[in-house]
Amino acid sequence: MDRYREGHLLTAEPGRVDVDRVHASLSHESYWTKGGQRAVTEQSIAGSRPYSVYAQEQLRPTRVAGLGVDPAPMPTRDQP
Repeated sequence: MDRYREGHLLTAEPGRVDVDRVHASLSHESYWTKGGQRAVTEQSIAGSRPYSVYAQEQLRPTRVAGLGVDPAPMPTRDQP
């Protein structure tokens, strides 16, 4: 599913998720999962239906969100 609107692309294509960028943001910038393990981020993405928003002109990711569809753990700051 791809949707274009006002210079942005919304997609639910799992292969388009920039896992490196998502993990870096979560493990370095978010208070709830700072220092989290990449394997947990990967498992969380794999266990959800990810939605990504990209700036259409550069296909640079601007936002990623996921809808959980299985019991994969979501990253939290309590996980080593």
